[in-house]
Amino acid sequence: MGAEQSNERRSYNAVPPPQMSEAQVQRLLEVQRQQYERKLEEMAAQRRREEAFKEAEQRRQEAAKAAEQKRIEDAKIAEQRRQEAARVAEQKRQEEAARAAAFSIERERTPYSLCGNQLQQAAAATAFLYPNLNQGSASPNIGPFNNNPFQYRSQNEPFEHLMNTYNQGYRPAPSAPTPPPARGRQQRPRSVSRPRNAPAERDVLDCPTCHAKYGLRIFQCDNGHSSCDDCKNRRRPCGICGKPLTNIRNYDIEKHVAQMKVLCPHASEGCKLYIKIADMEDHTKECPFGEQKCPLTEVFGTCHWKGKLSEISSHFDSMHPNGRQTNVDSEMQLKNISNNSQQIHLVLLGVYNFLLHVKVSQNDGKVYMAVQLIGTKFSAQKWLYEIHVYNKSENRRKYVFTDNCRSSNDKIEDVFKVGECAVLPVWHANTFVCNGALTYKFFIKRTDEGKKFYGKNNRGRGKNQNH
Repeated sequence: MGAEQSNERRSYNAVPPPQMSEAQVQRLLEVQRQQYERKLEEMAAQRRREEAFKEAEQRRQEAAKAAEQKRIEDAKIAEQRRQEAARVAEQKRQEEAARAAAFSIERERTPYSLCGNQLQQAAAATAFLYPNLNQGSASPNIGPFNNNPFQYRSQNEPFEHLMNTYNQGYRPAPSAPTPPPARGRQQRPRSVSRPRNAPAERDVLDCPTCHAKYGLRIFQCDNGHSSCDDCKNRRRPCGICGKPLTNIRNYDIEKHVAQMKVLCPHASEGCKLYIKIADMEDHTKECPFGEQKCPLTEVFGTCHWKGKLSEISSHFDSMHPNGRQTNVDSEMQLKNISNNSQQIHLVLLGVYNFLLHVKVSQNDGKVYMAVQLIGTKFSAQKWLYEIHVYNKSENRRKYVFTDNCRSSNDKIEDVFKVGECAVLPVWHANTFVCNGALTYKFFIKRTDEGKKFYGKNNRGRGKNQNH
């Protein structure tokens, strides 16, 4: 069967293709020629469309470029006009200032307050009312003034009467008589350009409008002059050109001012730190040399004393003497730890003020002990405190806790809440009670001294230590 299929396939392939007539060949060639021409026309139309699109895009770009060039030229012309107007306005202002200065100088030279057109009107009125006074005058148009209205010397009627007869509004300003010159000394002529007391030199960080120190927000007027935030809020005009302040900030000067270090505002009270202006607000909030509240205010709310840091010890001595009966390395006793209680002790080490907090909370079933420095958080990190709790009848067993001091700006209740202090369960504290009292000591050292003292022992936090 396979042989038969092979024979059939060979016989099929051997059949020659049918022959095409010449007419059929011509028609086929004509169809191909028409298809080719249509293809050429389509390609030509496509090229024309592409060229038209390119020309339109080029014309659009040229129009946009011309519009941008015209806008730039219009902006330049407007800027030139604005500068010319500003120059004319400044020139006019200077001319007015010069005229005002000249008027002021002329007014200082003369004993009367008339000038300019008023003098001419007064002279004309005097000539009309008193024509006889013009006789013998060198300048008849001026009347009795003789080219200087303040050199009138008529003996008939005084100058004040003449002026008041014409208009009561031209009453001359009174002036003090000139004292006679001293004998043997020549009278010194009055100086016109007398030097005035020059104002003190202004610092570069001073606002030119209010002369106070710049803050962290600096605004500009239309001419680019800077003023502080307070002047902007008070809607004061620029202190240099008088234009209103805009909402445009001067970020360059703000960055420069923010990095400048200045003395703390409480320098007169003892703070000698130089703080960046950007950090000044945070520093003043925790600076111990500012106004201090009594440490008992935050805890008990019973004392409302406020004062300086140097006055806290005397305040404790007079108002809270029980809080001044302890010191470092002194044995203290906490009695009746089965009841709620809280104590605050003030401890002085040189010029530094520390607060020792001891709290018994039956609600939590814990005893808390912590030491705070009345100062900044940065300064508090330089100090270590150590709590020793022990039983006097068992010398070999002791509870020791070591940590950095906390700042008085941290609420002590938050310190107790997170447990960042010495924390003993009441049942554990009862194991150290002897004769009804819990005995403890505390120590305070600088961080560098503390590292030398505590480094070898490697004492842990809140653990029992055997000695």
